[in-house]
This record gives sequence, C-alpha cells and structure tokens, in this order.
Amino acid sequence: MTDLISSDWQEQDANNTNPSPNGVQGGYSPSQVAPIVRAIRGAMKRAYVAANPIYTTTGTANAYVLTFIQGPAAYDKRNHIPLYSSCR
Repeated sequence: MTDLISSDWQEQDANNTNPSPNGVQGGYSPSQVAPIVRAIRGAMKRAYVAANPIYTTTGTANAYVLTFIQGPAAYDKRNHIPLYSSCR
C-alpha cells in the first residue's frame, strides 16, 4: 500500500506518472479510474487522521492501546499520531 509519506508520492503533479497505485500514467479505461481515486481518497483520509486527534486509547497508564481502522503502511519516527488518552 502506498501512502503520502511514501517516496513514490511526489509533490509535483507531473512527476506522479508511475503505474497505479504509485501514480497515474494516463490512457486508463473508465473501469480502471475508480480504484485509483479510492486509493487517493484513502491516503488523504489517513493523512487527515494522522494530523487530527480522532482516536481514543484504551487500557491503563501502564499499557495504552491504540487501535486504527487502517493503520499506517509503515511506522516512521517522522509519524506523529495525535490521540486522546483514556486516562483522564
């Protein structure tokens, strides 16, 4: 699964020309466009979730548990996951 943090996502639109799901080359039939759009929407939603505290942990102070609907493709020290603590 590719995601915004992956190196195959380029900031310049014209550089995102790899085959799907790592880009869009062009010349796709209509039935091939929907999965590409779904992948882009999923990546954008994951970026939103990563930037906004919408998850609440479970567990106690000794062992917090954070459960994602769709976790990151990979964990990286650059990833920040805002959350609400269940311990208040």
